[in-house]
Amino acid sequence: MIFRISLILSALLLSSCTRTFYREQADDETYGAIRERDADPRWALNQIDILPPPGSRLHDPYDPDFPPMPPDDAAAGEYLLRADGKRGWKHWWDHGTVPSVELSEWQSALPLTDGKLILAPEVIMQQAQLNGREYRTQIENLYLSSLDLTLNRFEFATQWFATNRTIYEHFGTNGLPTETNTLTTDSNLGFNRSLAAGGQLLVNFANSFVWEYTGKTQGVSSNISMNFIQPLLRDFGRQVRMEALTQGERSLLYQVRIFARFRKELYVDLAVNRYLQLLQQAQFIRNQETNVLRQEQNYARQQAQRLAGKTTIVQEDQAFTALQEARAQITQDKTDLENGLDRFKLELGLPPTVPARMDESPLQAFLFSDPKLDQLQVEFDQLQLEFRKHYEKMTVEQMDQWVGRLNDFHQRAMFFLNQIEKETEAWKKQPVQGIDQADVQRVQQFRDGLSTQLSQVRKELLEFPSMLEQFKVVSKRLAMNDRKRMFELRVRDIELAVGQLFVIQNQVRVYSINLPAIKMTEDEAIRLAIENRLDLMNDRARVVDAWRQVAIQANQLEAYFNIVTGMDIGTQPGSLRPFDFSAAASRYRVGFQFEGPLNRQIERNNYRQSLIQYHRARRDYMLRQDQVMLELRLALRQLETDRQNFEISRRAFIAATRQVESVPLQLRLNRSIDPLEQLNTLSQLLGAKNTLISRWFSYERGRMQLLLATEQLQVDDQGMYRDDSRTSIQFEPPSPPRSGDTPRPVELFSRGMGIH
Repeated sequence: MIFRISLILSALLLSSCTRTFYREQADDETYGAIRERDADPRWALNQIDILPPPGSRLHDPYDPDFPPMPPDDAAAGEYLLRADGKRGWKHWWDHGTVPSVELSEWQSALPLTDGKLILAPEVIMQQAQLNGREYRTQIENLYLSSLDLTLNRFEFATQWFATNRTIYEHFGTNGLPTETNTLTTDSNLGFNRSLAAGGQLLVNFANSFVWEYTGKTQGVSSNISMNFIQPLLRDFGRQVRMEALTQGERSLLYQVRIFARFRKELYVDLAVNRYLQLLQQAQFIRNQETNVLRQEQNYARQQAQRLAGKTTIVQEDQAFTALQEARAQITQDKTDLENGLDRFKLELGLPPTVPARMDESPLQAFLFSDPKLDQLQVEFDQLQLEFRKHYEKMTVEQMDQWVGRLNDFHQRAMFFLNQIEKETEAWKKQPVQGIDQADVQRVQQFRDGLSTQLSQVRKELLEFPSMLEQFKVVSKRLAMNDRKRMFELRVRDIELAVGQLFVIQNQVRVYSINLPAIKMTEDEAIRLAIENRLDLMNDRARVVDAWRQVAIQANQLEAYFNIVTGMDIGTQPGSLRPFDFSAAASRYRVGFQFEGPLNRQIERNNYRQSLIQYHRARRDYMLRQDQVMLELRLALRQLETDRQNFEISRRAFIAATRQVESVPLQLRLNRSIDPLEQLNTLSQLLGAKNTLISRWFSYERGRMQLLLATEQLQVDDQGMYRDDSRTSIQFEPPSPPRSGDTPRPVELFSRGMGIH
């Protein structure tokens, strides 16, 4: 029986649970501790997993407890085979090998559209959480903090132990009495327990068995020992003994808050700041493309002016050079956008080779004029240039064909008139924004007068076909130069009407962009931040952490005075019964241990340092709170500045638009146009458009940053901020009809990023 007990204890000692068991046990305790902190919605987390899910670039499909060997560096791998001339372990490859550190299958899970990843905010956050290295590191930090806590909790759990020592000993030769063969086995089974007030309890059952192979049992002895130590001065009390556990529990809460705020910051950084930055670059390219159209129009205009003898070849060359510079700028802007897009992919955890493009649907609101309306304006000057090249040899029949082209222009102009009237009616239903009340009234007056302007344009366009018919009749009796001059007047007539539509559409669309309001006073913003900022909560709690250390370090200044008790209940020597405990073989102890506080130099310094650290923590928190208040005050001021600058830019853009469209009127009045002034006008229009858009993006970034700074920005399980209060109206330009088509009404759709 005794031998069986020894074998059982030995088996317990030699046996151990599997790697999988310990990993899953650690996960259960760790995730459980994290879930305990999900009660407060301000930092509630969705289900997290330390292992990246399938579909992630970081996912490892192999056995997590026995991962196959990754590919090694060829030169370094030689030292696995042989190190310092000694043969290495030959079982490194027992679990197989993988051909690459990164598995290629993850790319099949990418949500591609037409072979490309469309980077909208939802997709950005999905990829950042799925593949982002920083996001995975933050999850690991949270897990490791919780894992540390499980060890702090285990310190106060009942900790069992089982040991066995079995030795076979041979002595002497030639049999009895000089030769002995002895088997000795010593086993221990027990537990220790740490108590919250500083006490330590140790209980141990020890068994010793000696077997002599001559058949004579030499002895069996068993002993149950219990020892208890309770400090009464130094190391006494829950404030000292539970410090590590208390700090572990608090530190996990801090890490949960850190991770919750990190998710919000990740959204603002990637789905707002970086996304808007790339969208801004894309919009600049669009603006530059429109500028190239205008430069082409100006170049055609200068060519026509030179053919009429009104400009020189030098002035024409200036227009040509400006056109080429605009085209070169587009090439550079597109390169910068592609470079920025590749860098953005790295931030999302994607390789730069993944084909991707930005979801540019929010930029639809910054399409201040229909691109086909821009193209129509360019065609007027191209038509006039072509006409001047051929009119000297043109017959009356050929002139009719040119008149037919003007009919086509008229039909397209009528389509845009109908479209702009629809857009105007939609804008009239939106609230008016302005710098102040007087500015709002000016915009309202402009809006009230739009119907009159559009009615006048409609009247002019409705009269245009009859003017063309009259021209066709009269032109047959006119000299060539008179016919040319009258035809060009008709071109300018339709061009002026289209120019008015262009200006009105730009005004309507730019006024349709309303900045989302910030209904938050400075006092309210500060109150919200002080009450709800997760990082401030942690900073405030860390002051208490430093404060606790004062009492803990003060305790170390005390003398050691410990109550010590114990007992050993044993069996009689020579007994063959391992459980035949006897009072005669038992001992009991009680007493104390004392060490005077004669040498406390280290403890004294630690105590004094804890006082300083506490006051530093107070100062740090006050500074952090002041920094938050400063951050909010600066943010609110900048938002108001951005709002006013946006309104100013809106007016500047409208003025630049009017300047550009003043050229056809001057030509209609047969006035000369300074080519350099025209180039400056186009440059001013491009700059005004870029400035307007930059200030809108600046306002939107600042608005989201303010929501984050006051902890009012909450993200869902997908890491997205859902702002249901924001709506938008954007103008989607349909394709204009060809000759004979019936114009269809403009389509409106609600989509975008807070653009009205």
